[in-house]
Amino acid sequence: MGMKPGTKKALPYLIFVPVILVLAGLLVYSYLPRHTMQSCGMRCCCSPFGGYCKGAGRGWYGAVSPVKTAGDAASMIREFYLPQKVSVANVIDRSGFFEATVKGSNNKPLDVVAIDKRTGRIRSIF
Repeated sequence: MGMKPGTKKALPYLIFVPVILVLAGLLVYSYLPRHTMQSCGMRCCCSPFGGYCKGAGRGWYGAVSPVKTAGDAASMIREFYLPQKVSVANVIDRSGFFEATVKGSNNKPLDVVAIDKRTGRIRSIF
């Protein structure tokens, strides 16, 4: 018994098409975003707008992490700026947030930030 007529011509396509589909799938997979290790040394989700690193006592991006004291606020701000070595000065207790000056290694002010007391979210107010 031989092959059916036309089967010999279709055999290369039966091999070629799946190989091309697998290669296309690998190409698409290589461009998908994934978690990587960044300089902060923790699992980070990277995006074009900056990553969010899970820290001690924190969860997913935007997770509520209340801040009770000025010391807690300073600690969270230092953690936020990792791996840079920064100092936090002039932590002022305001209604609803803490205001703090972030200084670099040369003791020059880098930023003035507010950290929300209810959520722990940090933003620049400079």
